[in-house]
Amino acid sequence: MNRNKFIRKNKRICALVSCNLSMAPRLRKTAESLSNKGYDVSIIAWDRTGEEKKYIKTNNYKIINISIKQRSTNILFMFLYFVYFLIKALIYSIKLKFDIIHCYNFDVLPIGIINKKLRKKKLVYDAAELYGEMLKTINVPKIIPYIVYLFEFRLARFSDLNITVNHLIKKYLLYKGVNNVVDTMNCPIMTGWEANANSVKEIRKNLNIEDKFVVGFYGTLTYYRGLEELIKSAEIISKTNYDIQFLIIGRGLLKNKLQNIVKIKKLENIKFLDYVPYEIIPNYVSATDLQCILNSPKLEVCHIGNPNRFFESIYLGRPLLVSNFGTLKYLIDEIKCGMTVNPEDPNDIAEKIITLYKDPDARKKMGEFGVKAAKEIYNWESQSIKFLQEYEKL
Repeated sequence: MNRNKFIRKNKRICALVSCNLSMAPRLRKTAESLSNKGYDVSIIAWDRTGEEKKYIKTNNYKIINISIKQRSTNILFMFLYFVYFLIKALIYSIKLKFDIIHCYNFDVLPIGIINKKLRKKKLVYDAAELYGEMLKTINVPKIIPYIVYLFEFRLARFSDLNITVNHLIKKYLLYKGVNNVVDTMNCPIMTGWEANANSVKEIRKNLNIEDKFVVGFYGTLTYYRGLEELIKSAEIISKTNYDIQFLIIGRGLLKNKLQNIVKIKKLENIKFLDYVPYEIIPNYVSATDLQCILNSPKLEVCHIGNPNRFFESIYLGRPLLVSNFGTLKYLIDEIKCGMTVNPEDPNDIAEKIITLYKDPDARKKMGEFGVKAAKEIYNWESQSIKFLQEYEKL
């Protein structure tokens, strides 16, 4: 019997995510890898924009979008939206025929546990981040992260397989009594994560940064990411003769505040761009000369996490300026693909940026070391082997 046919018939997966699937690239990569191994994958996602089709079928998986448009940022309304989504997602999941339920992040894990208990399904939990710690970066009452922290590890113990993003979080989960944990770093897929040279050239031209040294950041503009310090460093550099431009891409709670700071200080060396689709991010990263990841030491998750932006940047040959602690420092020391900096010291940030600006040969070597490491180790094709092997055992 053809093994792939056997898997397709008997190994059906229902994945859950509480955001638009476009905002969850790790889940998309996971679904694609599972599909390539013969699994039949359906994804229930929360369409928060109200703009997606209800049913979408790709070459690799099916998507069921639950359209609940968020019309308010009031914390009470946001909670009610979330509860409404959970109820609808639970109903859809109960209607689906599947063998394994895959929960992407803690907020949908209760649905997985209900299906496991009532329908005797296998449960997989992808702890892409420590959820309680993540909540500290957004505007929620301080009691909520604490409550989530109390339940996060207890509920994860119900899972038949737990996936996380590195060996440190794996170790932490095991310490908390969570069993059967496998680490899969959130690296880019080698086939498809390339920049288009013409698009890169066009981006630099349209942004009027063709002849400038460009320092970049992309991602959610929220707390504990060193964004205010980055802007202060840009202000310091603006008072020098160095032609250095800053490009900040993304949305988030801090965007208006950051833009107001730039406006008040009349900083002309900082440009903001709104959300850029994940598929064309490589063009924008390649339009920069240096990428920054300046996570704060004040959050535990910043010490043990490794942002996917790190791996995406090194694959594209961009040198990095990152925080001088935790996993980020370990990776920089191991790969030699950038420099570390005190993320809370704008003067240190400015000094390191200028140092790299002055040394194109060092930047070139850092970029080459990064590409080599990405192609040999830090890519999705290599990393996904770990969780795929564990899936086979379910």
